[in-house]
Amino acid sequence: MHIMVGAGIYILKTGYYRLFEFFRHWYVEGARRWYSGFLYVFSRGERTLAVRANLFFLFSPLYQERNVVGFLLGFFVRLIRVIGGSLYYILAALFFVCTYGMWAALPLVCIYKGITLFL
Repeated sequence: MHIMVGAGIYILKTGYYRLFEFFRHWYVEGARRWYSGFLYVFSRGERTLAVRANLFFLFSPLYQERNVVGFLLGFFVRLIRVIGGSLYYILAALFFVCTYGMWAALPLVCIYKGITLFL
C-alpha cells in the first residue's frame, strides 16, 4: 500500500512539473522566438526599404543633381519610399501582434473548450 501512495505522489509531482514546463515553454520560449522573428523581419525591411536613410536625405537632391528637377524628384521618390516603408512596418507589426495574440490564447482556449465539453 505504501508503494501505491508513493507512486501517486510521484505522478502528481511529475504532472505538475510537466504542466508548469509546458506553460513556461509555450509562453517564455514562444515569446523569445516571436520577438527574434519580429526583429529579423524589421531588420530585413530596414535593409531593403532604408526608411531611416530616406528620411535623413529627404530634402537632398536625387543623384546629387542640384537643380529644381533633382530636388523635386528626390523629395517625392524618397517620400514615397518612406510612406511605403512605414506602411510595411505597420502591417508587419499588426501581423506579429495578431499572431502572437492567437499563439498566447491557444492553450487557454483549449482548456476552456475542454472544461465546457465535460460540463
